Amino acid sequence: GDPAAVAALHRQANAIGQGLRMVTAALAPEIILFAGDISHGWPLVQPILMQECRRTLLTGTVPRLVCTGDGLQAHLLGAAALILQRHSGYYRARSVERAANAQLAGTR
Repeated sequence: GDPAAVAALHRQANAIGQGLRMVTAALAPEIILFAGDISHGWPLVQPILMQECRRTLLTGTVPRLVCTGDGLQAHLLGAAALILQRHSGYYRARSVERAANAQLAGTR
């Protein structure tokens, strides 16, 4: 792949791994699940995360790091939810309700 993109993934994975240190120290989880865009680079990212977790583990065992799906599916589900919300009348109904409440509050 693109060397700059690979380097960016390495930096991101190192930062996430450092954050996982605090999570594992405080909560000692058996498993940590990842979802979304990170799944696109999971084969590259997962070993770095494991290395960071192992490097600073104070006690116990390193949690299993599991990717729960693919990032494309997460994007599609988000897009579908957005379309359903916009076309179901939910936002229009809420904005009418807010306007009515504001008008009532102004008359008091």
